[in-house]
Amino acid sequence: MSNPWVVSFTAEDVGTPSTAYQDRIDRAHELRAAGWKLQDIADEMGVCFASVHVYLRESPRGSASTL
Repeated sequence: MSNPWVVSFTAEDVGTPSTAYQDRIDRAHELRAAGWKLQDIADEMGVCFASVHVYLRESPRGSASTL
């Protein structure tokens, strides 16, 4: 019997953000570039302040650091 709480990952799964996660990163960067405060971004996106902080530490799609 397999344990439903155990999740296994392949090499392709690790280190590559999901599309939905990358979308949140991109949106947070767009709003920040437009001058929004972190708490306002969090409220708009329906996430906590800490999540926005994490998103903004990640590179948006198409940035020089991801090429």
